[in-house]
Amino acid sequence: MRIGLATFAVAFGAILFFEARDRAPSVVSGTVSRADRNAIIESRDAQIVQREDRADNLKIDADRQLAYEDGSVRLLGRVKIEFSDGLVVDTEEAVYADGGDVVSMPGLTRFGRPNMEARAESARYDRTEDLLHLDPNATVVLRPAVKTGLESLTEITAERALVAQADGYMEFAGRVSITGDKQSMHANEIRTNLTPDNSAFASLTLTGDARVRGTEETPGSLELVTAPVINVSYKDAALQNILMTEGARLELFTDGSGGQLRAMSAADISVEYLDDELSSIVLDRTASIALVGTEDSQGTEIAGDYIEVALGSGTNAFDQIYGRGEVSIRLPVREGAVQAITAGSMEVTSAELQTDGGGGLQAVFEGEVEYVESDDGGAGGESVVFRRILSEELVAELDNDLIGMDAARFTGGVQVDTGDLTGSAEEVIYDVGADQVTFSGTDAQGRVPLVNDARGALLATSISVRLGGPDIHATGAVSSVLSAEANGPDGSSNAKRPQLLSNPSPIYVTATEFSYEGLASRATYTGDSRLWQDSTEFRANSLVLDEASGDVSASGSVETQILILQNADDSEVPVQVLSTGSADTFEYIDATRTANYSANATLLTEIIDLTASTIQLVLETDGRSLERILASGGVKLMLEGRQMVGETMTYYDNDGRYEMTGDPVRIIEEVAAESEDSEMETTECRETTGQFLTFHVTSEALSVDAQSEIRTTSMSQPCLAVP
Repeated sequence: MRIGLATFAVAFGAILFFEARDRAPSVVSGTVSRADRNAIIESRDAQIVQREDRADNLKIDADRQLAYEDGSVRLLGRVKIEFSDGLVVDTEEAVYADGGDVVSMPGLTRFGRPNMEARAESARYDRTEDLLHLDPNATVVLRPAVKTGLESLTEITAERALVAQADGYMEFAGRVSITGDKQSMHANEIRTNLTPDNSAFASLTLTGDARVRGTEETPGSLELVTAPVINVSYKDAALQNILMTEGARLELFTDGSGGQLRAMSAADISVEYLDDELSSIVLDRTASIALVGTEDSQGTEIAGDYIEVALGSGTNAFDQIYGRGEVSIRLPVREGAVQAITAGSMEVTSAELQTDGGGGLQAVFEGEVEYVESDDGGAGGESVVFRRILSEELVAELDNDLIGMDAARFTGGVQVDTGDLTGSAEEVIYDVGADQVTFSGTDAQGRVPLVNDARGALLATSISVRLGGPDIHATGAVSSVLSAEANGPDGSSNAKRPQLLSNPSPIYVTATEFSYEGLASRATYTGDSRLWQDSTEFRANSLVLDEASGDVSASGSVETQILILQNADDSEVPVQVLSTGSADTFEYIDATRTANYSANATLLTEIIDLTASTIQLVLETDGRSLERILASGGVKLMLEGRQMVGETMTYYDNDGRYEMTGDPVRIIEEVAAESEDSEMETTECRETTGQFLTFHVTSEALSVDAQSEIRTTSMSQPCLAVP
């Protein structure tokens, strides 16, 4: 706002005229009819000229001049006073008394000079104080001192005005309005301070319902400021600063594009200008900023105790925004979600000021940072938070229009809560577009990233989570603690645990790498993988938990320990037996309660030692009790001093019965040898062959099909192992 105020130099001409009466000015008059019989002197077509040093410096013209016994003088009818400095006063009546110290102009009065005009319905001039009072309906019009042909006018109107030229100020009161080429101002009262040469405003103070309104309508320029008190200062006739106090609000022109600065408020607002253009804005105490939004959502909102805005020199509406003291920023609704951040301090920097070569906007938040995502609540609905991240620092990548956050880097004691998932790490990267959070870093206590959900806990050097799945990928010293009650009645998780692992104890898993597919509910552990619960354990190069079905699969150097319930000769109830197995691959199918070992399979318990190409354990409906064992392909069974070889084997636990087939089936037993010649005990290695074999553990009854063949060999040492 630039108002070139020329001096309102009302060293009112009357003052010179009043002094001139002691110098006996020449008066030319004719015989007149009396207008006021109380006048002692009355003349018509009065003309007064004051000369000093041979220069005409004062000239007064009036239709009538009346002088009174008390020394007062009235000028009536077309009164005109001309000063040598160019000031001209026009009125219909002028009265002065008390030696001319006060001149009153009770009717409409106009003042003019090359760069100024003024008028009021009445005026009064105080010679002693050099004060001019305009009251009522005062108007002052200013013109630039330099003529360019493109001059604009500044007009000041008020119910009353006071002009103090000698002291360099003017005061206006009562519905004051100042209209210039770039701004207009309104207030109950306005005081203007003039430059030393009285040619322009040095400063203005607006008090009471104060408003400054811009007229340029250029996006980013001042549209409106309001406050109880507004102070305006100039330098070299150009606007320098606007200071609003005691509850201020500021609005800027926009073209409707998202991300432009729209409105600001604070207890105090200071606006700085550079080269007659907005340069910076400072908001102090209870500060807030609103930006233009989109068709579907209101714009970004920023709040804090203190905010500085460096206005844009590039493509952005601003170059920098800095805030401190409980700073908050609320980004617009995007796809039904609202992003909000609070912190101790905030600095938003445009691409033009970034040193890392990045584009868009970069925001740095420090001190008790809280990032929240919530739904917009709909029309009149209540907003519900569904994501929260806490940290000591946040560096965020924002859109150029400050519509949304695209990526964020949280550091320092980061805590993440999505409702379904919680996590902690020293550093968290949030890719908003990919809906992905990556946990990494080790804190001062050596703690690695941790993620918790209804399934359990996961620790690793790095953990990446796609929240929409969730899909999880972890690398480096992976360690999981899974809840055995994930498929419990409380419905806390949809994960189904194998019946093999259904006791209340936690399930532990370690590996070098882990991935989880949320849509398929499949967890995969690779690289020296180990899963265990109490005595039950699985080891392999790769372990897969299908949490939709409860199935378990493993591949590569598989080793298992499974605690099962099995009938025993010396017990009326089943006893716990630890079975140890190995194979190239393993699969447990929870629906059929079968554990399948494939390729180079082995199974070892306290009773049996079994090898085959494939081995299958079938469990009862409780998922823990053994129903039967099936083996096929090169079956070898070591059982209480017996070696059995065949192609297939089935063991029924309910009656302790083994059935084996082969071509042929071979059974090799050590039996005590009968000797009449020696007291030395000897054993015999007895081999039985056939097509089908049945063996009962409880009775040790062995039967072989009718084509069986028994071959007995005496020996003094145990039988050799079956090849």
